[in-house]
Amino acid sequence: MFEYNGNNEKIIEATKKANDKSLIESVTNRISKKPYYDMSNMNGKELSKWFSNVFSSSKVEIKTYRPKWRFSKAMGYYSGGDEIFINQYKLSSISEVSLISLFYHEFGHYVDNQLDHPLYANHGDNSSKNKESTFQYSLNRYVNDYFNKDKTNKDDTQIKKYTPWYKRFLKKLTGYL
Repeated sequence: MFEYNGNNEKIIEATKKANDKSLIESVTNRISKKPYYDMSNMNGKELSKWFSNVFSSSKVEIKTYRPKWRFSKAMGYYSGGDEIFINQYKLSSISEVSLISLFYHEFGHYVDNQLDHPLYANHGDNSSKNKESTFQYSLNRYVNDYFNKDKTNKDDTQIKKYTPWYKRFLKKLTGYL
């Protein structure tokens, strides 16, 4: 479970929602339905069991930090221990759902850290390019889907790809013509 001992209202509310039983069940269920995850040697059912066991038996503390470079792109990171750190400078611009999604993404790294060698479920380097089907990025999607039920496609075989701004602009522009 997630714990937060600070006084930031946004994090307090996000922590409550992140620990909600129905969200946890939804995410665990979605993990088990996916046959495999990129950069993992475990199937969805195995990962689902690990995730559930680790979530129910662990307390991961949410903390904030200020990066040395104020304009760092990092939203947060997993420390390697029992803590997840959130970039304090990003809090004002991040939505509550994105914050919860970040908790789960970083918790995915915590789960990977708890796996017995030689089991692993990670996404490699810090680039998000071509990582949509990794365990941690899938957790982001599952959380977002849970909170945006009416707007999302639950089929994991169709991964949403990023569309560059100019293509979105041209699509809108042609819609007006």
